[in-house]
Amino acid sequence: MNNTQLKAKIQTANPNYSTQGKLIVKGQCLFKFYDAKETHTEILNYQAYGHSAVALNEDGVGSVFVLMGRINVYPPNEDNINHLVILNVEQAICIKANSANQPVAIPTVTTAAQRVPVGAATAAEPVRQGASTVTAIATEPLVEAPSNGVNEVDELDGIPF
Repeated sequence: MNNTQLKAKIQTANPNYSTQGKLIVKGQCLFKFYDAKETHTEILNYQAYGHSAVALNEDGVGSVFVLMGRINVYPPNEDNINHLVILNVEQAICIKANSANQPVAIPTVTTAAQRVPVGAATAAEPVRQGASTVTAIATEPLVEAPSNGVNEVDELDGIPF
């Protein structure tokens, strides 16, 4: 049993439920590795339980995840002439979701009756508008932080992560 952490693209995701009603997702993923200064892509079987199974099931095929878990290597037998390798996913973090599987965001609509002018009330004072009560939150203009001698970053492209 070896602990590992790798970035993988989900090729297949087959959800199923255990006898206790827990979600289990099994499938295959692609991962890249370097060998002798060359990049290789291999297929790895995985199985996930719990929160990681929910994440893999929601984002689905084509998504890229950071998978953390244990790699189990089983010796050859009558069914498999080669060693069988399975990644037991303990934690899955989606870093690039498949655009076809992403939920559609519902925009919020603000009407003129819902807008409250700044300074009309404080956070503790409710403002009566029609039949409903709206609590207004007073906002103050932003105060710039004092400079500590570090150059400000105008664009996020220069941050190395």
